[in-house]
Amino acid sequence: MAIGVATELLLEELLTPTRIIALSIVFTIASFIIEFTWQPRYPKSIPRVGYGDGLVNTVKNWFGYVVYYNDWVKEGYEKVNLTSLIPILHFYRNQS
Repeated sequence: MAIGVATELLLEELLTPTRIIALSIVFTIASFIIEFTWQPRYPKSIPRVGYGDGLVNTVKNWFGYVVYYNDWVKEGYEKVNLTSLIPILHFYRNQS
């Protein structure tokens, strides 16, 4: 019983609202950095939607994904048709 009370008091001291908000911000920033450094680099010939490449544009794309997703899907379908996909498919087939 004493262990449960001690653990509960410890969690109340460690998990304050300020610390939870700070950890959320740190997690978000770390996610941006990890995504930017680990994302594959695609050839410029591939049509894409969004704001483009780069760290700032990656952050803009992250937030734009929430707001502009449906518009970007429409734009993607307009940019890409079956004949424009054939060179892209050959590119990825030759890489493996």
